[in-house]
Amino acid sequence: MDIAVPITLFVKMVCTLVVWLHIRAGVSRSVANTTLKALQLIFSSTLYLVEVALCSSGINVKLSKIQLPHDVRTAYRLHFTEPEITRTACCPSCFSLYPSPNIPWKCVWKSSKLSKPCNTQLWKTQNTSKGLKWIPRSLYTTQSFDSWLQFFLSRQIIVDSLEESFRRRTNHPPPAFGADMTDVQDSPAWRDLHGFFQSPLHLVFSLYIDWFNPLTNKIAGILLYYFNQLIDS
Repeated sequence: MDIAVPITLFVKMVCTLVVWLHIRAGVSRSVANTTLKALQLIFSSTLYLVEVALCSSGINVKLSKIQLPHDVRTAYRLHFTEPEITRTACCPSCFSLYPSPNIPWKCVWKSSKLSKPCNTQLWKTQNTSKGLKWIPRSLYTTQSFDSWLQFFLSRQIIVDSLEESFRRRTNHPPPAFGADMTDVQDSPAWRDLHGFFQSPLHLVFSLYIDWFNPLTNKIAGILLYYFNQLIDS
């Protein structure tokens, strides 16, 4: 007698656990792969012992076998959606971008019409199982904004935060200037900036840069300057 075991469910549960260990808990790929092999051994041994125990009681059964992936990358690919990635050839010298398939052999970027081109080699060879292969020397990798937004809004915590933020702006009047505020959303200026929102999913995106220094100096250099000024005084 054959007994069907929900193999797909078991495999997905194990893959989810191992992928979480690798991505969120920070275990290495080799440790994640070892975990997959250990769980494979545990499941196989358990099913075998159950068959032997039933057989000794006079019940001849054949349980379905569970086959787990051997690599965490396979586990991720089988049960999770891969992000939509765009890779663009990038000059390693001047960082000019060349979308495929229009990638020249050498970089043609010029700082001005009369200057010489960068002329940096954009291709290199790589040994593969099928022989030498020409590949770009450097790639600039980005994620598709549409696919990222779909993933972003699929998280319940994000949707709840958007709805709470919208309710806060809609149901609570802004405090007066000078009043106590507990959140950036209490700011009247912030309210004016977002006053045109019509729903929690009316989103506006901006660019944020945290490395810009108007004095073109490192923080350590600025601190040293003020320290020297203090000593001199």
